[in-house]
Amino acid sequence: MKIEFSLKNIVLAAIVSIITVFIIFFLFNLKLIDQKITKIEEQYVEKIIGNNIDTIANLFYFEFDDSLQTLLNSIKENVEEVEQIRIVKELPHAKNAKDGMLVYPLQYQGKTVGYLQVKYRLVFKDVFWKRYQTAGIFIIVAFFFFLAFILYYLYSKISSIDVLAARVQNIDLSHIRKIGAPDSFKEIHTITKSINTMLTAIKENFQKIYIQEKHLQEAQKIAHLSSWEYDLQTGEFSCSDELYRTLGVDASVAMQWEDFLSYFEEKERNRFLAMLERVQKSGISAENVYLFQIYGKTKYLKIIIKYRKTKQEEKFIGIALDVTEEVEAKKKVEFLAYHDPLTALPNRYALQMRLKELAKNQQKRFGVVFIDIDDFKFINDSYGHTFGDEFLMQLAKALVALNITSDIFRIGGDEFVLIVENFESKKELSAYAEQILEKIATEYEVEGVKFFVTCSIGICIYPDDSEKVEDLLTNADLAMYEAKKEGKNRYRFFDEKMKERFERYNTIAHYLQESLQKRDEILLYFQPKLNFETLKVESAEVLVRWNHPELGFVFPDTFIPVAERSDLIIELDHYILKRSFESLEQWQQDPLLSKLYLSVNISGREFYDPHFIDYLKELLQTHPIDPSKIEIEITETVSMEDAEFTKKTLKEIKSLGFRIALDDFGTGYSSLNYLKQIPFDTLKIDKSFVQDIDKDEDDLKIVTLIINIAKSFSKETVAEGVETKRHEEILRDLACNMAQGYLYSKAVDKEQFRIFVNQQNSSSA
Repeated sequence: MKIEFSLKNIVLAAIVSIITVFIIFFLFNLKLIDQKITKIEEQYVEKIIGNNIDTIANLFYFEFDDSLQTLLNSIKENVEEVEQIRIVKELPHAKNAKDGMLVYPLQYQGKTVGYLQVKYRLVFKDVFWKRYQTAGIFIIVAFFFFLAFILYYLYSKISSIDVLAARVQNIDLSHIRKIGAPDSFKEIHTITKSINTMLTAIKENFQKIYIQEKHLQEAQKIAHLSSWEYDLQTGEFSCSDELYRTLGVDASVAMQWEDFLSYFEEKERNRFLAMLERVQKSGISAENVYLFQIYGKTKYLKIIIKYRKTKQEEKFIGIALDVTEEVEAKKKVEFLAYHDPLTALPNRYALQMRLKELAKNQQKRFGVVFIDIDDFKFINDSYGHTFGDEFLMQLAKALVALNITSDIFRIGGDEFVLIVENFESKKELSAYAEQILEKIATEYEVEGVKFFVTCSIGICIYPDDSEKVEDLLTNADLAMYEAKKEGKNRYRFFDEKMKERFERYNTIAHYLQESLQKRDEILLYFQPKLNFETLKVESAEVLVRWNHPELGFVFPDTFIPVAERSDLIIELDHYILKRSFESLEQWQQDPLLSKLYLSVNISGREFYDPHFIDYLKELLQTHPIDPSKIEIEITETVSMEDAEFTKKTLKEIKSLGFRIALDDFGTGYSSLNYLKQIPFDTLKIDKSFVQDIDKDEDDLKIVTLIINIAKSFSKETVAEGVETKRHEEILRDLACNMAQGYLYSKAVDKEQFRIFVNQQNSSSA
């Protein structure tokens, strides 16, 4: 027989056990009381006899019978417990208190002369039990009634809990209703009320889940998330309605497996079938993005496949997600990594890759034609960047239309490079240069303004002028500057005469090296960065100006290329970093500037220098500043030269407490996967995207994409080149975090910067 250990049975057993223990304890105590009373009365009798035993023995020995009898009668009369007292000469059979009889020997001078026999009764005990018998019985009966009541109360409670438990167990979760209390006990009512409160909450949560499921279905519809199944045994194919909508096909005609496969682009279909085969063999799910061609439209679907095989079925189960927008956006970003966003021509990085590719074939000659527009800065300054950009797009189309070569690159500003292969002689290259000069030297019209421009061309030949790829562009650049020096609108080949230009570079390098040892020639300038929401200055980008006693005021675009070519760039970077730390150390004492942080540009050479991290640590030891107030800026292009090294170095920089910004984002070639792996804090949107954001839909999309990318990584964005209020409005609407540009301030020295911060932050308070 199986015993059920329910709460009711356990409590019942506990109560019975308690009652049994109490009865045993009560009876045991009664016995102890009886023994104690008996002992007391016996001791009382013995005390009375003991006080008179010597007198009795003397009277008996000398035969004073009358006095003896008087004494015995007196004891009997005065001691209620003594029932009979007498003297016998022989020892009676009862020698102790057994059967209420006590015997005492009578001695005179050590000789027993007789025995005193005393028969007694327990008077006090009888009186005690007669007096308290009624009260004791009442107490016992009352106690048992009390226990019976407690037992009934507990048993009723537990029975009610049993009933309540059964009602809870029988609740139908699909039709939740309140339950009633099985009795009137307050506790049961409280428990029942709590259960009903819980049931109400469950019902509300079920309703919320139902609503969430509906929202999820709507979200799947919005996200174009669909599902499908293909049964290998029956050949049946089924799919959700969303797949019809995603593919843009008629849902009234059931889609078959062959129909589904036909929508794949041919190569993609073969790749999809190969993946099905792998999944079937391995049993491991897989996913991939596939290209679909449907009625002339292109779709990209991310398909996740699982294989299920049981005794009853064998099928593929798939999920399809429309990622067309994401793929096209990624392609656009990747296109921008290798192409100039303004002209769509390959950029400087693509040029470097192409030169390396051509140089691998050492037997093949090719020419590098470097084109720079004469006085382009005047056009930009006179008519604005928008005007200049429109002109550059017309110029790019003109160069492509020449059909001299398919290798045409825009490497920055107004600089274009052509790579010419399979030429016979310099004469042939000269003919090409003449064509370029003639094509460019024509009248242009932009925004109703007609103007005339010329260009200067420098030509370098591989391997005649250099076998080093990195020198080819430099040599062509030097030849181009020779053409400008000689009057512009002409071309020059690189030759020995260029040594003079090298000497000039050497002179600048020499002066620069000297200036780096001083503190009053290379100056820090600060361009404010403002918070879009508050328009308060929160940071500044550190820029440098060179005020040389002989060369005069030199801008970075003149001396930084020299620094890079003469290996002074690391020393210059160290100088800028040190002065930036010193500035922040001074700002800590200035309430107006103490909360600002500085962004410092780091060259590629410095970034990849093995001692760079050690130098940052050294600066932190010598200058007690918060490292989070220094933001290290590296360009996107620099960061990708060695991706693994970049990730390692940036993590070390981040571990020291510095902030990290990716500069000129969108002009490089990093992938979204790469961004996910590096610990950056800020994306700086290149000004080439910002300047036409109010006119160029593509620029607007690119900036929106970059800001959304930053948001997805929980990073900040800084827009460079903000020059108009319209720029500001658009970027604020896109939730860009920071602004930097001439709309607010150009780069200024430390005194002017403090004045600007004071005015700007006070007016925005």
